[in-house]
Amino acid sequence: MSTLTILQRGEPVLSAIAKPIPDVQVLGWEGCLSVKGKRALVSRHQSIYVQYLDEQGQAHQQTFTDFLARIFQHELDHLDGITFIERLDHEADAIDEQTWRATMASN
Repeated sequence: MSTLTILQRGEPVLSAIAKPIPDVQVLGWEGCLSVKGKRALVSRHQSIYVQYLDEQGQAHQQTFTDFLARIFQHELDHLDGITFIERLDHEADAIDEQTWRATMASN
């Protein structure tokens, strides 16, 4: 489970809790402007359940799957100071952007 709180002038404007459902992880390609020129297959939860408060304090619940779940987890990691490279077993598992493009073009 991960928790996210975004503050503006010391007041929470968004607060979210994300939980995996079920605990199934899948590999998917990720890249990031914080790690320029690198791509890697990263394991993430396929589905997550998110509870959050919007800017008006209204409660919401939503399930994200596949790509949206991956994006949410990737961005939540940033708020915890983690990049996708740190999710790899070995940093050498990352490939350069050019190699990744060639790999995608051949599929």
